[in-house]
This record gives sequence, structure tokens and C-alpha cells, in this order.
Amino acid sequence: MKKATAIAAVLLAAVLSSSITQGQDQKKDTKPAPAIGTPSPAKTAAESASEIAEKAAYKKAAETKDPKQRAAAFEAFIGKYPDSKGKISALQQIVAAHGEAGDHAKVEEAGERLLGLDPDNIRVMALVAVQKRNRAYRGEDTELLGRRVRELGEKGLALLPAWLKPTGIDDNQFQRLRAELSTIFTDSVAFGAFAAKDYKTARDNYLKTFSQHPDNFFETYYLGVASLEMTPLDPKGFWYVAKALNIASTLKNTKAVAAILAYGKGRYEAFKGNDDGWDQIVAAAVKQKQPPGDFLANIKKK
Repeated sequence: MKKATAIAAVLLAAVLSSSITQGQDQKKDTKPAPAIGTPSPAKTAAESASEIAEKAAYKKAAETKDPKQRAAAFEAFIGKYPDSKGKISALQQIVAAHGEAGDHAKVEEAGERLLGLDPDNIRVMALVAVQKRNRAYRGEDTELLGRRVRELGEKGLALLPAWLKPTGIDDNQFQRLRAELSTIFTDSVAFGAFAAKDYKTARDNYLKTFSQHPDNFFETYYLGVASLEMTPLDPKGFWYVAKALNIASTLKNTKAVAAILAYGKGRYEAFKGNDDGWDQIVAAAVKQKQPPGDFLANIKKK
């Protein structure tokens, strides 16, 4: 789970990149006012005062040091100025503040609200997908969460090729961020497919993410299970399950070790007719990064 936390931190930092600006500071229309309906000086002064007050409220919220209080201040800002041009920016600030406070549930909730106004925000899409996937990993409504995670993943992958470099980051940072987002969205599609029992799609996408993160427990285990549950099954799934077993053992997760061992060895015996070779697969996978080239040749179905 450390990797998921690190990814979330990177995305939260990106949410508050220099590309985010307060809506009121955007360039205004410089066309001359029409002759008919020109507001009176008193009305213009009143509107200017309102704008000044709105900017002051935003600035005060942004300068609040405590993240929980900052989130509350921006919520109050949105409540007072629901039609503000700075509403999207305020929501971005709320997402980041909840992330700084470590409140993942509120990060997800605020992120979904933000996507309601800015549906193509790639970084927030990835952040929300990570939060929802992590909830599903903890045993919450896997099917419902999986559908949303897959939706975000598919949309993110479709948008990513045309995504332009945001201001405030250099070319190398942009390429690294793009690669990480691609991995998140691919993993999201894989997890959503797995939750829907679309095991072939899950296997195909997990293979892509596994090549980048061969020591990630969840990706490795789900890849193994998807490979063994698809029709026809992919025998390489035995190796991925064995690798996940080793990772769980390293993490000293005894419950996971017992569950994975029962599943993997049971499926292996059902496939081969006995457990000959299972222990050797588990032992060899400790140092291996991929199934060996002769792996399939050494497994013979009963």
C-alpha cells in the first residue's frame, strides 16, 4: 500500500500546480460596453466591490495554514459564491487540503465533485480512481467501485495522448507524470475488468502494469488470479500467484499467505492432477522478475 500512498501524494501535489489560477484573475473581455444598457456608475462600483470581496475571501482561504480549516474555508467560499469563476480552483484547493490532512474519503468525495465541473481533469481522474480502487482492496463494494474505476481508466487512457504539458513542470517531469498516469489508468481498467469477472481483459492490462511494478502485491496477485480464472486459463498464472505469495510472505501478511497458498496450490493440483513442482515454482519465483522462458514447457496438464 506504500506505493498507492506515494502515487496519491504525487497527484495531490500536481493538483495544485501553477496551472491552477483563481478564476477571477482570468483575462477579462476587453470589448467596449454596448451603448444600450450600460450600467450606472453606482452599479459598476457595487460590482467591483463584490469582486474585491470575493478575491479577498479566496485569498484568506488559501492562506489558512491548517489543511482541515483551509478545506472548510474554501467550502464556505463556494457556499457564499456558488457562481464564482474560481469555483473549480476552490475545489482543487479542497481536494489538496483533504489530501494534506490524510482524509482519503473526503479527497475522493471532493474529487468527484470537481470532476462534475471539470470532467476531463486527468490528474484528478487518476486520483479518484486510486482512492476508489484502494477502498475496493479493503473489501468495500468491489463491483460498484470497479465500474467507476474502469470508467475513469478508460476515459483517462483515451484523453492522455492529447494531454498537453501543464505549466510549472519541465519535459522530464511531464514524461514521468504521463507514464505514471498511464500506469494508473491501465491498472484501473484491469481492476474494473477483474471486478466484472472479465478476466481476459484484466489479465491483458495487468500484464502491462506488472512489467513496470513487478513487486506490487495487488497487481501481481490479481494478475495471477485473472490468468487462472480466464477461459482457457493461462498457466503462467501459477507463477504470478507464487510471486504474490512470496511478496505477502515478505510483508509478513500471514492471512494473505495462507489464502494465496490455498488458492494457488489448489488450482495447480486441479490443473495438473498433483502438486509436483509447486514448491519449486514458489521457491524459484523469489528471485525471478518474470516467468522463465521454459515455464509453460515444464507444466503439463493431467
